[in-house]
This record gives sequence, structure tokens and C-alpha cells, in this order.
Amino acid sequence: MSNSKWTRRMALGGLALGSAWLYGRGAHALRGFVRAEPGFNPTKTRALVVGVLQWQSSQLHGFPATDRKDAALVEQLVRRGVPRANITFLRDQDATQAAIRTALARSLASTRPDETLLVYYAGHGARTADGKTYFMPYDADPAALPTSAWDIETLVEGVTSTRFAGSAWLMADCCYSGALTELVQRRNRAQHSITTLTSSLASVLSTGNWTFTECVIAALSGESICDVDRNRRISLGDLQQFTRSQMAFVEQQLASYSNSGAFSSNYLLGPAQATQQPRRGEQVEVRWQGQWFRAQIISQDGQNTLVHYVGFPSSSDEVVTADRLRPFAPRRFAPRAQVEVEWNARWYPATVLEENTGIHRIHYDNYEASWDEWVASTRIRPRAQAPVAGQGGNLEVEWNGQWYAATALRADGTAQLVHYDGFGSEWDEWVPATRVRPRRAPSGPRRPPRRRR
Repeated sequence: MSNSKWTRRMALGGLALGSAWLYGRGAHALRGFVRAEPGFNPTKTRALVVGVLQWQSSQLHGFPATDRKDAALVEQLVRRGVPRANITFLRDQDATQAAIRTALARSLASTRPDETLLVYYAGHGARTADGKTYFMPYDADPAALPTSAWDIETLVEGVTSTRFAGSAWLMADCCYSGALTELVQRRNRAQHSITTLTSSLASVLSTGNWTFTECVIAALSGESICDVDRNRRISLGDLQQFTRSQMAFVEQQLASYSNSGAFSSNYLLGPAQATQQPRRGEQVEVRWQGQWFRAQIISQDGQNTLVHYVGFPSSSDEVVTADRLRPFAPRRFAPRAQVEVEWNARWYPATVLEENTGIHRIHYDNYEASWDEWVASTRIRPRAQAPVAGQGGNLEVEWNGQWYAATALRADGTAQLVHYDGFGSEWDEWVPATRVRPRRAPSGPRRPPRRRR
């Protein structure tokens, strides 16, 4: 394993959610919404939005600027009623370290006691060996982070200072962004009203998609998919739970959040739009060519359901029947479970420390705790066990209605990891007992299974 000081934030091509179905409707419906209780007040909101997709340094790779969601977030704030004069949007070459410092100082000073300052960042995130975290402005130098990058401590110090009169809503869509949540929780001893929401945890990389920012836009748009408790309102708690669920399901990582002061899970963002599709956004798995793929429901008409496959373009959306659908249930490993974890194409023995939404915090055996990390269940497999009855090259495994000669490699109680005889190891897979039988003669067909479209 190696410990790089900085890494990428997002590759912006191919959105995981498909924004047209996620928040394409009802964008204007919340303008003029009158709050009946404490909550988001657009006319009393100031915003500093920083989005960096291109960098001056050749060591920092850039991203396509088409269909950028930081700009979409700005427009959604305006549609909700935030005065455009209250929004500072710095992007790419305009988002230098000096420009960000100046804009932040001005925003902190101008926020009144009855106002909320919303600060959002999207771009590269960096973390040094001593645990300090930085956002990367346009002119950041990866070799000189303390003098060229945006130290998140300056942001947290600003909103926790006694000189700051208002409340703060902090969001970050980048690698290691969870450090923002952790730092606020440590520094906010005076209990200022601060809420945080980030795309990842403090020691974890972030996705290559705009999924996090799309979740925020969806909630501010009043999309019913965000109404987690189905009470026809979208609260801060709804947004936080929805974002964590989406990030775990779509991107297989954990979002972080925190609330203090006037911010609570009941803090109202606005009403949820009426929907004729109550299952819209439901997380499912769809059977295709004998394999199960993660998907989300777009709409349903009787027994026919239109689904969007996670990680595939919208051109792969299709109508499926009920017999091809099943609820999504992430594989979970219990704390203290002895497992193997994939890292850089190699498997390492590890122990599960805790689990959340199908994402596991693990400790690599014989490594220091600094290597502990959160990983998706797709990177975890049970640790090799002693041979079991039926193990060896005397099996047949059912795949897409056909039986194939196979060898059992290891077992995990109700499932076995099998190798298809005559095929490469890339076809190895975990299968339940219902798909395994003793080998018969002659063996199944020798045609390799097709696993992807």
C-alpha cells in the first residue's frame, strides 16, 4: 500500500443518477414558499459557491465543464429566492487562493445575525500525512499545500469565531471532505448554529460523479424522492439521510453530516412536491442475463417498471417485469468478522470494525490504525476457511439456465466462491447453494457467460 498526499475528486462524465429523472421537475414550485416553522429562508441567505474543474498545475488533472452541477446549484438557489446579489460564485481560474480568501472574509463580515451563510466547494481535496485537509483552488501547488491551498481550518475558524454573527451551512463535494464535519464538531465549543454535509468521510476518497451535489439540488427543488419520512415536507434530516443513502447505494461511500444550534433534523427546507410515482427512486436490483444489477425505479405502470441502472447511461434504462426485480439489500459483515479486503488489486486479511449502510470500516491485519478505512462490501470477501464437504473440482454451477463445471474455492456458510473450469479468474463469483449441484456427466456447455451489456 502507498500513501499519496492528494488525489482526484471527480470525473464528471457519465452521471450516476441521471439528473433528468432525479430533479428535472418542479424546480420553480418552491419560490414563494412561506415557512410555518424555523427553516431555510432564501431572502436571509448568503452563499459562497466555489467550483474548480480546471487547475493551473499540470499535476492536477481537470474535468469537463459541461453540465456542471455547481452552476446548477447556484441557479436553484436563485429559483428558491436567494437574491443573486447575495451569491458569490467563483469557478476555475477565478477561484484562486487569494480570491477565495477575500470572498470568504467578505461573506463572513456581511452575514447578519438573522442570516445564514451557505458555503459550498467542489473540486480536488487533499490530505497530508499529518492529517491536515485542504481544498484545492485554481492556483494550488500539490507540492506546497500549506502556502497555496485552501486550508479548511480557516473556514471553520471563520464560522466558529465570536466575530461571526450568523449561522452557517457548509457543504463539500471532494475527497476527504468529511474532515470539515469532524473539524466543526471539535472546534464549535460555543455551539454556533452550524450544519455540515459532505460527500465522503475525513480519510476517504470521493466519487467520480456529481451524485452528492445532485442530492442537494433535488432537496432544494422539493423532489419527493428526498422526502424520506413521507410527511410531504423535506427537512434537513431528510436531505442528510437521503444523501447518505444515495452515496452508499450509488457510489458505495459514506457521506458525513452534523447539526448544532438552530440546525436540527427537523429544520425545514420546504414542501415535497406531489408525485404520481410513489416508488420513484426506490433502490432495487434487476436481473439481467442471470446477473443482478443495482438500479433505481423511475416510474411504474401496472406490472411494468422503468428502471435506471446505476453506473450506466440513460440509454440503458429499460422497462422490466416484476419477476426481474428484487429489493436491494447490501451485504453486511458483522463487527469483528475476519475478512479479506481488496486494495489495489490485491487481497489483504482484515477485521471489520463497524458497518453503516452496507459500508464497512475495517482494520488491515498487521498494519497500523492509520490504514483503517471505510470500504464497500464489493471490496470485501470472507476470509478463506477450511475445506468443506463438496469443495473441489466436482461441482456444477447454474448460470442463466445452463450448468457449468466449476471448482469451489472457499465457503461462507450460505454461499461459495466458485471458479468456472476452463475460464479465467475474472469469472469467479459467489453463488448461493441453490445454484450449486454435484457434477454430472457430461458437464454443462463450455460457452463463457456474458456478464455485461
